[in-house]
Amino acid sequence: MKQATKSIRKEIVSWIITFLVAFGVAFFIQSEVFAVTEVKQSSMENTLFENERIIIDKISDTFNDFDRGDIVIFTEEELTGGFWSSNIGIQLDDYMDKVTNGEPRKRLVKRIIGVPGDIIDIKEGQVYINGDLIAESYIKGEKTFTRNVEFPIEVPEGKVFVMGDNRTVSRDSRDFGPIDMNNIEGKAIFKMWPINEIGLID
Repeated sequence: MKQATKSIRKEIVSWIITFLVAFGVAFFIQSEVFAVTEVKQSSMENTLFENERIIIDKISDTFNDFDRGDIVIFTEEELTGGFWSSNIGIQLDDYMDKVTNGEPRKRLVKRIIGVPGDIIDIKEGQVYINGDLIAESYIKGEKTFTRNVEFPIEVPEGKVFVMGDNRTVSRDSRDFGPIDMNNIEGKAIFKMWPINEIGLID
């Protein structure tokens, strides 16, 4: 009887350890490598629509490897540094918010228009980078208008200038200026839902 009880206890412990290891691996991948998120805005139409699910590449974030045209997900509030500003800390904080029904962290999805050193200008509804008019086949509508930020504006080191593809409704760098690269959580690379929209994100 004792032997049977000991065997059952050992098996339970083995299952618990397996579960914890699997959870740890999944948590690490979700926080440091790839993540799945749901689009909750209309500001990236017609590239991304509300309720679509996308895969985020978080490796690029580690090396600040971002280029013009990349679609990025970033936290709206400034990060203060330390553990809770790391990918793992942010992921853990997100889980705690879900369990406690806390206020979720605010995130935005936008396209990078300018990188450090670029001079961005908006004239007569058109966007210019370093004096050159850029072709933007991805935008919804035909015009891009200025908001609170004064143009032309030079993108500082360590920051990027972002705008939504749906320029009419998007709140972006025209409102709050260039964003800090440290606030970027990753780059949208693949659309996985709905099924008829599965594929790489341009």
